[in-house]
Amino acid sequence: MTAGLFWPLVYCLRPDDWLELAAAEPVHPDLVASVVAHVTGRRVVETGAGGGRLSAALAGRARPLIAVEPVAGLVRRLRAQLPAPACVVAAISQQLPLRDGWADAAVACAAMSPDPPLGGERALSELERVVRPGGIVALVAPEAPEWFQARGYALTEYPPLACAAPRHIVDFFGPPDPPRRLLLKTMPA
Repeated sequence: MTAGLFWPLVYCLRPDDWLELAAAEPVHPDLVASVVAHVTGRRVVETGAGGGRLSAALAGRARPLIAVEPVAGLVRRLRAQLPAPACVVAAISQQLPLRDGWADAAVACAAMSPDPPLGGERALSELERVVRPGGIVALVAPEAPEWFQARGYALTEYPPLACAAPRHIVDFFGPPDPPRRLLLKTMPA
């Protein structure tokens, strides 16, 4: 139980440490390029947008991008950082404030797992609910990828990236592990 609470507690209570870790763990550039290719010119919702490490790449290409983030400090940062027509909404993945089928794509970067509070059936159902038939759900670096594969997601793994992090971040979080796994699902028509 305690191990399952580590990431949500750090994310909510120590967002500056989370942001420093995210800066030390860039998303694999080929993975970003793949996601961008799927969302360019489309309506996109990103859940758990955090400090915007994926949002920044999506904002200039999605039309529009709705970045969903529950942590107030990160919401303020995203609102200051993302250009229009991106919109930042304070909400959680389990209750997305969008109508059924609104998005062409839903994306989550390091923000999904098989279990609450980070994810679970309800959060995954919400992502899928807001995507139109034929649209995609893209999960970047979810915990337990096999859980998502059992639900119809196709896994692509990119090679590990070498990166460095400040000593205090390594001491707290462990060695950097940049996001390099992408799970995609096309919603049935």
